[in-house]
Amino acid sequence: MTTLKKRTILLVSLLLAGFAGSFLPGRISVTLTPSVKHRVWWLSQDTSHVRHGQYVLFHLPSSRLDGMTVPETVVTGQDIRVIKRIGCDEDEELKRKGRDFYCGEEYLGHARERSQQGEPLTPFLFSGKIPSGKAFLVGDHPDSFDSRYFGLVEKSNYQAWARPIF
Repeated sequence: MTTLKKRTILLVSLLLAGFAGSFLPGRISVTLTPSVKHRVWWLSQDTSHVRHGQYVLFHLPSSRLDGMTVPETVVTGQDIRVIKRIGCDEDEELKRKGRDFYCGEEYLGHARERSQQGEPLTPFLFSGKIPSGKAFLVGDHPDSFDSRYFGLVEKSNYQAWARPIF
């Protein structure tokens, strides 16, 4: 697809989403990182129906990252607000085999041994049934900084249901 076609689709998507936004509760968000495959999102604050495979905007307190090697896009001492996909939800079985993660039999990704800057990374050390009120969140990119490193996320930290537009 040409760059012009991509830009045209993006512009039309934003215009349609903006028009819909005047009638529907929610707002548009744009993400610039390659962590997830979509760039334009419709955010709805109703997170009560979000399930496995869907995307959420969530808040991760900076204290959860203490002592952890983090990507350079994460500012030390600042909370993270980011969109990720629910890879494994409460009451589902999360399996860790070495540095590979699975939800049941579904492959979620591999925790890298080193960051892109060459620093050692420690994978989240958990296997078992995900407790109620928590989820394992993943990005779509192999280098995504997600639950493979920072662990389970409290559902109370969900801020919006993120539905991809483009």
